Amino acid sequence: MDGPMELLYRDPLHCFTDTGEGIDVSDQPKYETIAGELGPKLAQRTRDSQDAINNERNLTQRLGEVTANLAESNAARDREEARALDEIVRNPAADIRSLATHLQPWESEVRCLSNARDALAYRYLPAARLWRLETTLEQLKIEALEAQVLAAISWCRTAAAMRAVLQEEGAAVVSGRRTDLLRLAATEKMRLVNEAAAALREEQNRQLETAQVRAASGVLTRSEVNSAIPSLMGHSIT
Repeated sequence: MDGPMELLYRDPLHCFTDTGEGIDVSDQPKYETIAGELGPKLAQRTRDSQDAINNERNLTQRLGEVTANLAESNAARDREEARALDEIVRNPAADIRSLATHLQPWESEVRCLSNARDALAYRYLPAARLWRLETTLEQLKIEALEAQVLAAISWCRTAAAMRAVLQEEGAAVVSGRRTDLLRLAATEKMRLVNEAAAALREEQNRQLETAQVRAASGVLTRSEVNSAIPSLMGHSIT
């Protein structure tokens, strides 16, 4: 590949996917080697992607459970607080310290559940979303490369089969339905890669904006301020 094509495309496979040109039949062994190496890599990327999907789903479910628990604890705390206030209002000899001590476990439970809810909503789930988007992108990259390589191998095989024609004619256009379909599949995979990369960037920007707004409004939670447990970020809680 040389001339204007070389300036436009640094990768022969990208050039071939877009134009049907840019590769050489002598590179077929190289592409077949790459295809063989991609199988295990794609299997691992697929597992990683599924793990990330499952992790986000589990965390989303857990957020719902913790939110429900918090609502129940708030209601129970409010009932106990109402009883304590009624006792204080109606009984001049009420033991206020004892009543306050009685309320402390309810307050602690609400505070603990509230912190857990915020940690899930503003720390673990955002990290899980990024992990899912990252693993999806990496899986699609491997799938796109595999599609490009398969299209290139198909073209090389067709070109090799037409070698006699090329020698006789001096030049000929090498094309075939299978190769064209594989190139179309590779083009679609590259489109999905670009979409996944854009989705990841948008989520990163959204999370950054959310963090800035929460910091400016002074509502950062303790778990966000003390988020010094990166080993847990974006990883399964199970």
